[in-house]
Amino acid sequence: MKEPVRPIKTSAVLMEFGNRLSSVYFRDKVFSYLQLLKNDKSTEIFFGPPDLYVGSCLSEHKVGIMAKSRRMWVYRPPKPPAPKVSTNTKVIVQQKADELVEKVLKPKNIQPPPAPDEFQHNYIADIYTKWYRHYFYFCATYNVPGPNALTPFFEAKFARLKYIQDNQFNMAFMRYTGEWVEVYRDLSLEQCLEAVENDPFFHP
Repeated sequence: MKEPVRPIKTSAVLMEFGNRLSSVYFRDKVFSYLQLLKNDKSTEIFFGPPDLYVGSCLSEHKVGIMAKSRRMWVYRPPKPPAPKVSTNTKVIVQQKADELVEKVLKPKNIQPPPAPDEFQHNYIADIYTKWYRHYFYFCATYNVPGPNALTPFFEAKFARLKYIQDNQFNMAFMRYTGEWVEVYRDLSLEQCLEAVENDPFFHP
């Protein structure tokens, strides 16, 4: 047979609960609620488990313990489907971009490894392009010299063309935080390649 629930003194429960808290911040929140009880005699007696009362009253007075956020339904429209890139478009973009890489980007940016007596900094060893879905990337391979290197090389994407429709792209560069930042919209392929060659946003 279960023991009947007995009325408890809420101020005593809160005092005991506050003494058990290791966090000074939360302990102060509990004791601040004790001050509220002095002007609210109707809540001085509570029938139920102490922890349940402590959680409910602290949440009601928004003093920071066990508070629950209110949830609500929000309409989220479906994302539009990604455009499909034709095989012919992929071939044309790849050929023209690879030509820019071989004639301009590699001679300008590929570096020899540092000498043994120099600081062993990372250096660009290769530049290449690749398609992934409706995105076209310019990538650089960095070699990591030195005996304490965690990996001998790594890949870094530095420019992205997002296919919109035939001969129309949005351009983005890779920020140092690892996020893509879109800076140009609705450019032709020729304009995109010119930006990769001359715009400092898209230097590897």
